[in-house]
Amino acid sequence: MTLLLTEDDARKLTSVTAAIPTIEEAFRILGNRRAYTPPRERMPTGFDGQHYHEGFLQLGPAAMPTKNLAGYKMFANFGSRDLKVRYGRAWNYLFDLRTGELLGIVQAHFLSNARTAATSGVAAKYLSPSSASTVGLFGPGKLAEGQLEAICAVRAIKQAFIHGRNKDKCDAFAKEAGKRFEIDVSSVDRPEDAAAADIIITCTSSFEPIFFGDWLKKPGLLIGVGANHWNRRELDESVFKKADLIVADERETAKVESGALKSAVHNGIITWDKVENLADIVAGRLPFTDFDKSTTVFCSHGLALEDVAISAQVYEEARRSGVGRDIDV
Repeated sequence: MTLLLTEDDARKLTSVTAAIPTIEEAFRILGNRRAYTPPRERMPTGFDGQHYHEGFLQLGPAAMPTKNLAGYKMFANFGSRDLKVRYGRAWNYLFDLRTGELLGIVQAHFLSNARTAATSGVAAKYLSPSSASTVGLFGPGKLAEGQLEAICAVRAIKQAFIHGRNKDKCDAFAKEAGKRFEIDVSSVDRPEDAAAADIIITCTSSFEPIFFGDWLKKPGLLIGVGANHWNRRELDESVFKKADLIVADERETAKVESGALKSAVHNGIITWDKVENLADIVAGRLPFTDFDKSTTVFCSHGLALEDVAISAQVYEEARRSGVGRDIDV
């Protein structure tokens, strides 16, 4: 039987903090060349002769043979500009490599945000100064809270700053996040104030740069989260001129999906061989930089391997706790 897990089920079974060791292990397996996670495919829906359809169908497969697991994420993001409708659904499918059995189908909006945040937590654990105590967030949207939770889980954060275009949303985020994480969270008008933090995270859906290299005045870690399409660029090219180390969750995926890195390579700022894989760092294949003295940029785009890993985590917990519904497919 196949276990069906809804969005509410998934929220009961894991959290951003709980997902960090799972995502860390997945990157270690990948760094040891024991997993497969090719770049995702996005099929645009285009123009049907009457309406412009803005969405896409995305598929991303991955496998962890050492755990006898494989799976894929299907993200159906459809809509029509002229009809003013939007529809998005994400589902993760988990298979047993030994038998071919479909173990589980998991609704994956919460899981997508959780594994994205957990990946930032892993990046901060391996790429930021151990003494990091401040976080600067750009964008008070749906990703920001999980990102802050992940960083607080791996570093002793005392203070955070939130900057965005909507002052009211930033103020509300600061109030709620300060209560939840029991740290000082401030809404700041000047982006440079958020950029002065030890760990900086951009988590917007911007198509144009919202963070610039001139704002980087001291060593630390900059994580770009929101721009996971080839035509989106949160980070200006000058950011990469300042970087001592540039890391992506996976270089081949970045070549397809990272608008910021693609632009920097196209314009001769960097070359792809200067972009390291997070998995190689987690697995100890690359020597550690002195992060107290270095500026590091991590470009996060999300990997299907992360989806398979977190799906396996919630599937196993669901079986232990009796959550979900068995279906015959």
